[in-house]
Amino acid sequence: MKVRFSRVDGLMTRVLHAGGSGPAVMLVHGGGMSADVFVHNVDALGNNHRVLAVDLPGCGFTEPTDGPVLAACVAHLLAVADAEGISSFAMVGSSLGAQVAVLVALATPARISALVLTPSASAFLGGTGLSKALLDTRRSDTSAVDGERDVGELADEMSLLAPGSGRRLRRVLISQATSQARPGHSASFRWLIDGLFDPVQRDRFAVSDRLSEVGAPTLVLWGRRDPRVSLTEAVPAIRRLPAHRLIVFRRSGHLPFLEQPHRFNRIVGRFLNSPAALIGAPLGRATARRAARNGGQTHMSDLVHAGHKKEESAP
Repeated sequence: MKVRFSRVDGLMTRVLHAGGSGPAVMLVHGGGMSADVFVHNVDALGNNHRVLAVDLPGCGFTEPTDGPVLAACVAHLLAVADAEGISSFAMVGSSLGAQVAVLVALATPARISALVLTPSASAFLGGTGLSKALLDTRRSDTSAVDGERDVGELADEMSLLAPGSGRRLRRVLISQATSQARPGHSASFRWLIDGLFDPVQRDRFAVSDRLSEVGAPTLVLWGRRDPRVSLTEAVPAIRRLPAHRLIVFRRSGHLPFLEQPHRFNRIVGRFLNSPAALIGAPLGRATARRAARNGGQTHMSDLVHAGHKKEESAP
């Protein structure tokens, strides 16, 4: 993995990257986070793909901008792809990054080859569910002030969000804390959160009711222990995706790629190599039995199904 800073569309932008050959995939972090949350995934996925994990505007170590938050994020990611000479790419989106990935797919469907989405209130919820998740995000950053960030407090906050992360969290903490201690972080975070709370922006960029328009094959990987987003609430929106597969990580919370990176990398790597094959793979026997109990419904919108019994029964 390498770290690169370059000026993209006027903003100094940080990108973590690996690979260089093979199809491109862009990793998009959640609100208040940085690309460092993908530190266990970039190299692994880079074995067969050109991987870019990008700090969104005003997040991590990318300079802030102004205007509507989500419009700025979409425009910036497309500008990064253009600057890298990438015409077509897959996207992995976490939390707010999942909403951004869907917005990119809706805006430029010809460019997006596949989507991988992890738990996200902004992509799959509306109303009170989304408001609660946004309040949780706002509260999570109250202890960060310009010029200082307590690493122990950050570790406690991220452990609650990602209860299965364990020692893997160590590789994220210092860089994440540094980005939150940088001058101007508080103003950037307020711009992001205020934009997400703004009802005009929220309605303009809502995607949960537009998921049926997504043309790219989509893999949804959900942490059963997510304290922020309820899978039960999200399932109706997930089922709107025309071509999708849902796999639940029973030991993960909000960040399954950090909590169970080996399983995540294996499944995502297989999906990116052949999206249609994984989506259309037969149900595991346990899922087939559940479907039989539900009247024989075994299509892609079943609550949980993995391509192989071993993956389905994995913790």
